[in-house]
Amino acid sequence: MISPLFLSIISLFGGLWLAIKGYRMREKLRRYEFENRTSGGVVQFESYEHSKSHAHKMRRAIFINNFGAFFFLVGLVATYFLVF
Repeated sequence: MISPLFLSIISLFGGLWLAIKGYRMREKLRRYEFENRTSGGVVQFESYEHSKSHAHKMRRAIFINNFGAFFFLVGLVATYFLVF
C-alpha cells in the first residue's frame, strides 16, 4: 500500500518539475518573440501556420505551468496536514 505522505511528496516534486518545465517553455517562446520583433513592435512569423503553432505552444506552456503550480500547492497542503 502506498502511503498518503509519499503521494503528497510525489505531487509536491512533480508539480514543481512541471511548473519549472512550463516556465522554461514560456521563456523560450518569449525569447523567440523578442528576437523576431519588428521596429513597429510586431512579432514577425514565417507563415500563418507558424504563427498558429507558436500560439498553440504558448497556450500549452501556460497550461503546463499552471497545472504544475496547482499540483505543487496540492502537494504542499497535503504534506503539511499529513506531517502536522
